[in-house]
Amino acid sequence: MMPLFQITYFWKDTAESSSDVRLLLIVILVLFAVILVYALISYLIKKSKESNTSKSLTPKQVSQRSLQRSAQSSGFSGIESEFLAFYAQKLAVYNYRDILKDKNKFDRFLRDIYHYIEKNSKTEQEAEELKKKLFMIREAHSFRLHASKTLRSTHEIPKLTPLSLVTNRDAHYATILLANESDGLYVEYPRDAFGDFIKFPSGTKLTVYFYTGNHAGFQFKTKITDKIKSKATAMLKLKHTHTITALPYRKHDRKTVRMECSLYRTVVKTISSGNSTKKILQSDTTPLPGILTDISAGGVSFHSTLSMMPGDIIKIEFNPGMGRRLAYISIVRVNRIKNGFLYHAKFIKIDPKTTNEIYALVYGYL
Repeated sequence: MMPLFQITYFWKDTAESSSDVRLLLIVILVLFAVILVYALISYLIKKSKESNTSKSLTPKQVSQRSLQRSAQSSGFSGIESEFLAFYAQKLAVYNYRDILKDKNKFDRFLRDIYHYIEKNSKTEQEAEELKKKLFMIREAHSFRLHASKTLRSTHEIPKLTPLSLVTNRDAHYATILLANESDGLYVEYPRDAFGDFIKFPSGTKLTVYFYTGNHAGFQFKTKITDKIKSKATAMLKLKHTHTITALPYRKHDRKTVRMECSLYRTVVKTISSGNSTKKILQSDTTPLPGILTDISAGGVSFHSTLSMMPGDIIKIEFNPGMGRRLAYISIVRVNRIKNGFLYHAKFIKIDPKTTNEIYALVYGYL
């Protein structure tokens, strides 16, 4: 049996050891709490600084009325300014004045509006109507940019510019400028739909129409000074002039493409019913191949081996970027080329959705 004094000593030693452990744990908990509080305070101070910095760097959003005034001072109409100001606020645009002054920035802004309309319109009809307004503004802006640009002499016409030759009898022939030399303009000799050279008497007077790369149109009067025909080439030489007249701006911007299309011959049929008559378009069911070479909201140019004449109506099927679409075109001009014909045609029947898709393709919004 353990003596009493030994039991007392053992209990005392154990109690002191247990007290030391508790004290150590308390110290550790206190230190952990201090570190945690310090870290929390540091985090809150950092977030507060970041918030204040962000607020100081973020400009205040300009009022819609102020945005409208900026657009109107840049030449936009009241309706156009209201439309642009509305979407400038929706897209949180702050450098609005810089955008209006820079063509590339403005076009990116319109592209952002286009995608905003696609994502946020309640119905497809609403989306198409808003897109139409957007593209009308885009075309009007393009017109204002190019209205002041002009040419003063035929010496300035770039090589490979498409030209339209018009005789005194109002016959139209499509051609292209092959060379612009100091002694004259050398153009491709026009051919008829059968590939035969058009007969031009020496000294034939012509009115020439053309559009430059910025879609500004011009005309000038000239005459044929020489006809060059050989196995290698066939050209007309036209006299230079320093008198060029600007044409009304081409309504629709164009885009050069290489796009497969299907063509269907179409006729207009008149159906009588009592005292009323109705005209319908009736197309062949067999598609004929073609290649689109340029496109706009107003019409297309295309290459085909199919022989057609100005005034012919064709149903055309093509994909402007979001699926196959149908439209009806009327042939305006025909140009004989090496592997068939190059046709220029205008749309005579096309739905608004397809027109908007063509605009989006031309402006690179897709």
